[in-house]
Amino acid sequence: MTEPHSTPPTGRSGRLLRRIVLTLILIALVYSGLWYVAAHQMETRLSALLASDRFGVGCQDMAVGGYPVRLTVGCSKLTVDNRARGTSGTFGAIEARAPVYSPGRIDADLSGPGEFRVAPDLVVSAQWTTALLSLRTGFSGMQSASLSSQDLTGSLTGAAGLMPPLHFALKAGQGTVTRNGEDLKTDATVQALALSTPEGTALLPPFDARLNADLTAQAPVLQGHPLPLRGSQGRLDTLSVDFGNGLIGSASGPFAIDDEGLVSGEFDLVIDNIDGWRDAVIAAVPESRSMARNVATMLRALSGNSERAKVKLNVRKGTAFLAFIPIGVLPRF
Repeated sequence: MTEPHSTPPTGRSGRLLRRIVLTLILIALVYSGLWYVAAHQMETRLSALLASDRFGVGCQDMAVGGYPVRLTVGCSKLTVDNRARGTSGTFGAIEARAPVYSPGRIDADLSGPGEFRVAPDLVVSAQWTTALLSLRTGFSGMQSASLSSQDLTGSLTGAAGLMPPLHFALKAGQGTVTRNGEDLKTDATVQALALSTPEGTALLPPFDARLNADLTAQAPVLQGHPLPLRGSQGRLDTLSVDFGNGLIGSASGPFAIDDEGLVSGEFDLVIDNIDGWRDAVIAAVPESRSMARNVATMLRALSGNSERAKVKLNVRKGTAFLAFIPIGVLPRF
């Protein structure tokens, strides 16, 4: 009895297999050609933009890559110079990635160190372990932008006599700006932020903070327009700080910034552990001893001698009032 032999594919099935293989090869060749055309166009346009004075951005040793599933742009050094606003900065290497399977998405890694300067004398220098940027765009422009960082340390130096040098350290931080119709929704968090003098003297205990706010009629900012804080208004949904040991505070309420950069608004202020806050403020700023004690006494009186105060904080033209008594001045924007 003879064993059956395997039958070779018929002529029709063989031709079908060859057509499938040829089709896949053709698709791969067309895709590769389109990818390289897109990469070349992107490199050409970016080079033209960087060569102009429109954005004031420099990209040293620019390289385009990412084949086959993304488009990437890398720079060994990133510089920013906006003379109109008096701002400039230098940063380490950056790599931006745009997946071809997710149009409108751009992610980037930014390396330190970085230095940001604001005319005439404000300088912020920083170093970090990781810094991630993310953008989401749509047909009507940018929909959201976010920045996160880990292990951020640095210093802030201002004009002599106007602001003492300040050192800072941050375990983690994240900020997001999202379009909500014609408004902008902002959400920012920081973990274990420590402030100290250049000599290493702690100004405040490390603390966590969160900011959640809405700015009305600011959607054009996500289309590349500058953020006009002066003349704007919005609502502070949450501004909270937590120093540990029960030292917790939060504020919320509507606000407006006039054409001179002065803030006005009415905020609901909640403070836990009034005596603890008083002692912490006195330890950080000894010359404020009298004011800190007076404010603590006032908060206790307004809250029925409780350790938890719920009061209204009124801000008029940059001056904060507690029960008609001025307790501080906010900086101009």
